[in-house]
Amino acid sequence: MTPQPSPWPDRPRLPPPDSGPRERRPNDARTPDNAGTFALVPGGRAGATGAGTRVFGQDGAGVPGAAESGDAFGAAVYLVDGDGRAEPVAGAPGENSGAGGFWVFPGRTTAQGSYPVTAGTLGTTASRAGLGTAFPR
Repeated sequence: MTPQPSPWPDRPRLPPPDSGPRERRPNDARTPDNAGTFALVPGGRAGATGAGTRVFGQDGAGVPGAAESGDAFGAAVYLVDGDGRAEPVAGAPGENSGAGGFWVFPGRTTAQGSYPVTAGTLGTTASRAGLGTAFPR
């Protein structure tokens, strides 16, 4: 499989799910044995405080789905702000054998009400589409 150019060239690309052996690092969403997580670090106008940091993963309470090897959950995270309070959106490009997906966290600091968006949710079929690999700036 020939890698296609990224629409976001300044962001790192994840290797395809079957690209062969690579260095294994603990807690690295790009390793095949890691389902992935992301951390939400609170802060304000003065910057991040670190107090009250929450870590989310597919195996956490309130997060739909199941953590699976290679999902790369949290490989890309984007904050959507339509009401003055940012809601995190976390990508999982390895979900469903590389079709990918992303999870929306409208609870901001909890997983309550979070939901996935995958190829099936969108009414399409995707093979190695990597949905959730990157988000626009």
